[in-house]
Amino acid sequence: MKLKQLERVTWFMMSLVTVLTATTQAATVVRVAAGQEQTLFVMSDGSLWGMGRESFGELGQGFGLTQTNLPLQIVASNVTAVACGEAH
Repeated sequence: MKLKQLERVTWFMMSLVTVLTATTQAATVVRVAAGQEQTLFVMSDGSLWGMGRESFGELGQGFGLTQTNLPLQIVASNVTAVACGEAH
């Protein structure tokens, strides 16, 4: 694992506390994917969350956001798998 990915995973773990305390029904992480500049994760309730850099809409928020260190919900439910990478 590259240092940058490790830093993102660390931010993810710290930020997960925010996600869990912000929801009334806590969900656990079941899948994680680390891209070049973003991390995506699927929760046990089927929701998809992401954090990191969003240069080209990688976090599903459009092109206005540039980076976030707090998880953002991308999809509310029915997500079963996730993948991300570099330059695609």
